[in-house]
Amino acid sequence: SVPTKLRGWSYSVNEGGESHPVRATVAVSGHVYLAIAQRETSAVEAAGWTLASDDGDLDFRYNDRGHTRMKVYSRHMDAGATVEFPAAIWTGSVILIPPAWL
Repeated sequence: SVPTKLRGWSYSVNEGGESHPVRATVAVSGHVYLAIAQRETSAVEAAGWTLASDDGDLDFRYNDRGHTRMKVYSRHMDAGATVEFPAAIWTGSVILIPPAWL
């Protein structure tokens, strides 16, 4: 199920193994969010993303056979900056968009 703090957020799925990253220009300074399979976290940590929550209250499970645990990461971005969401990760990722940004 979706964690309470993420209810009402929009999302976009970045398919696993895609060779082209998704890029977006940030309109308002703030945090951008990405959910990634727990077993793939080293790739996003190496790219400067940090866990959005230390207590796991943003974790959720994917609806695959293994009920893959997803971890939510964030990065602070200034307005006008371009954020690159990682690609070529086996499991793919989920870009999370807070309601205030829509």
